[in-house]
Amino acid sequence: MSFESLYEAVKHHELTLVDGGMCHWHLRHDGQLTIREIISTKSGAGLQMLNRLKSVPGATSIFAKCPSDLDSNEWYSRRGFILERIENGKKRPLHHWRLPIVRHWSPNAGKREIIFCAGGTKRYAEIALDTGFLYGARLPGFVYYRPYFVDQDYRNPDRSSYMKAVKEYRPFMATVMDLERDEQLPEVLDWAHEIAEFVQVIVIIPKVVGIIKKLPRNIKGKLIRLGYSVDTTYGKTTVPTEEFRGWQVHLLGGDPTDQLSLTLVMNVWSVDTNYHLKQANGVRHWQPISNSVVRSKNRHWPTLDESGGFIHQNATYEAFRRSSHAIMNQWLKLTARESNPQLMLPFA
Repeated sequence: MSFESLYEAVKHHELTLVDGGMCHWHLRHDGQLTIREIISTKSGAGLQMLNRLKSVPGATSIFAKCPSDLDSNEWYSRRGFILERIENGKKRPLHHWRLPIVRHWSPNAGKREIIFCAGGTKRYAEIALDTGFLYGARLPGFVYYRPYFVDQDYRNPDRSSYMKAVKEYRPFMATVMDLERDEQLPEVLDWAHEIAEFVQVIVIIPKVVGIIKKLPRNIKGKLIRLGYSVDTTYGKTTVPTEEFRGWQVHLLGGDPTDQLSLTLVMNVWSVDTNYHLKQANGVRHWQPISNSVVRSKNRHWPTLDESGGFIHQNATYEAFRRSSHAIMNQWLKLTARESNPQLMLPFA
């Protein structure tokens, strides 16, 4: 790849880098994502890049050309690509491969969906995806990957722009404006009726005591899930957890420890978080109490130095990566414990 091509790829966000791999690609207006160049020097790097390409917003298929004498043709075949035709190239035949992208939404921790929600941070989003998180974003805003879940700025809701973005990305799940006063109920339900055209699950966020009993269980055949704002400096709800009983609940933000603890009193089906991104800026990473390190000022959030070896280069990324692994592992352990209560697995 020439320097000019590399510059254009970076400029248009069409360069995917992983440990041991690089892919230069281009997304056409008709939804075809063309692999222009792909290099893999490490086992698993190709699949890692392919999974990221599948999540590029607007991509409906992935297309690649490969000289007929390369072993890479076998890789494309194993990954589900369809051989469309063989072209007579200038020097050797070229195989034309295409992988249709079928949108398939599924949980990533048993019945639950664990989502990293931060639209404008590509590198952190890649780390989260690689460690098993689903992708979420605040709309309207720049989105690097197809979002599973979307939210909006509850302090400054912009219905028109939000609905336009939701229609474009069509996530599995989306919030509507927060229900902060009784008189807002008709407007919130009107939002829900509009957004039901584009999603499978609608998240209504009740912040009024006693209002939940007035909410429908579904709208236009789409499931209503209640959003619970975990207490942070950004927001919270004053509605008692008891009022959420009998409903599927989505936890909005908050410390991973608090989110895990709420599963004891709520029927938690999904959570979104970027709390560990904020902590990574201070080079801190999350760990369950059972793994707490010695001499840590905060037993859940030790610094890299406290946990054994400060990494000067890309330290914030390393802290975020460790948190992402630990958080996903803890949710998976919780799932295993719920399915088999005899397992003596530690809680957060």
